[in-house]
Amino acid sequence: PAGTGEDAARDAVVVGGGPAGLAAALMLRQRGFAPVHVFERLPPPPAPRDEVYSEQPERSYNLGLGARGQKALAALGAADAVDAFCARVVGRQDWDAQGNSTVKLQTAEKGYTTKCIQRDRLAAVHPTR
Repeated sequence: PAGTGEDAARDAVVVGGGPAGLAAALMLRQRGFAPVHVFERLPPPPAPRDEVYSEQPERSYNLGLGARGQKALAALGAADAVDAFCARVVGRQDWDAQGNSTVKLQTAEKGYTTKCIQRDRLAAVHPTR
């Protein structure tokens, strides 16, 4: 595989520090690329335990992590680090065009529990720390 053997000390560059870019950076690192440089146009997010996540709800752009997302995080070795900052989703509420709402509770039939995390907080989590 790339990045192994005598030439393993190869730099890698990832443009974009969102979920996909950070996943790509973790995969490159796992395959022996070092260092891996991630370039993102936005400033780094606050630390994952920073109070800003609860004090500024406007920063709350939430991402849902279903079965595939959870499996991908596990394969990257990041599942436990991310899980510490996730909320469990027990159901969902939808509205129709007339404004009527319906609530559907999540059942155990799915085989997993959907999780939710703020995008900035996900980007701030470092699975190696």
